[in-house]
Amino acid sequence: MASRQRIQETLRDFMDKAKYTVIEGADYFCGWADPKGTPQPIPAGGVMRSTGYTHDGPCEVWLDEVRVLEGGNCHESLPGKDYTIDY
Repeated sequence: MASRQRIQETLRDFMDKAKYTVIEGADYFCGWADPKGTPQPIPAGGVMRSTGYTHDGPCEVWLDEVRVLEGGNCHESLPGKDYTIDY
């Protein structure tokens, strides 16, 4: 039986190659980083804050082309909202 499964190395790879259209009304302020936005300073103490992970599944944090945080099920492995990252 031939498999139609595609293999992605990262969640970012999956999202970059996804063949779908973001729903109407979605924009860079809701779930996407604005590539033309103002660069932000590195947070004090290397702590990144998010809204937390409310769904099961993978997550990644990227700084430019470097994946600095990842998890297979971030709802379990990263239950808080603050993450220390080695910038």
